[in-house]
Amino acid sequence: MKKTSLIVVAALCVVCHLSAAEFNWKQLGDLYRSGDYANLETTAFSMRPTAKNISSKGAIISYVVLARQRLGRYADSDAAIADIDALAKEFNLAGNSDPVQAAKLSVLFTRRENAKAVELSANWTGKRTLHRRAIALADLGRYAEASATYAASGDRGTLVLAAQTALRAKLPEKVFEYSLQAFSSGDIKDPAAAIKLVNAVIEADYTGTTVTPAKVKELLQTVNRKYSRKLVVNAPTKWDELIQLVRQTLETY
Repeated sequence: MKKTSLIVVAALCVVCHLSAAEFNWKQLGDLYRSGDYANLETTAFSMRPTAKNISSKGAIISYVVLARQRLGRYADSDAAIADIDALAKEFNLAGNSDPVQAAKLSVLFTRRENAKAVELSANWTGKRTLHRRAIALADLGRYAEASATYAASGDRGTLVLAAQTALRAKLPEKVFEYSLQAFSSGDIKDPAAAIKLVNAVIEADYTGTTVTPAKVKELLQTVNRKYSRKLVVNAPTKWDELIQLVRQTLETY
């Protein structure tokens, strides 16, 4: 009898192990983008036992609630936010933690409730939270606030967004400042992002500001020197377009 019980327990353990999927950011993102929300909810739940850190736990909460929202499970955004709080308790995450707050803003953003998102996040300071708050501010046409919030967030890629949004806010000095920060930080590893920054610098009107043509030229020369190293003789690279844009622009200075 004892031997039989041990076999049953061992079998149950195997089933539990097999039912717990390994946490995978890409898989969750792909399911969301595909529109397979029922599968997304099920898959995200199956990853719960393997979500070991605050970021992965927050991602599961966010994707579960976004899936349920797309499936029409909530009467309004308040119900969705209440579900986020309930799931956060299951994961032992504080309600004021960055991933939990970011999940709430993601729900409001997808529902186009940007004014509510901005109001709710007025005193929130997490980098993901600030990133999403900036998105909501920009969507409301509050570009100056959005630009500053992108820059303050410190999240990946937000300096590029800060510069682009400053351009929309007609804040040329901020366009230059954020572009300079981005290129100086060494965080620009994608040519598309670098091209967006250079275009923002070129398009800004610096008339009457402290940004002189000499400063713009110096920045462009720095970009040229830094990224020309990525070029390969007689072989096209993904950085060719950036270098061509920078060198053509330098000819005008």
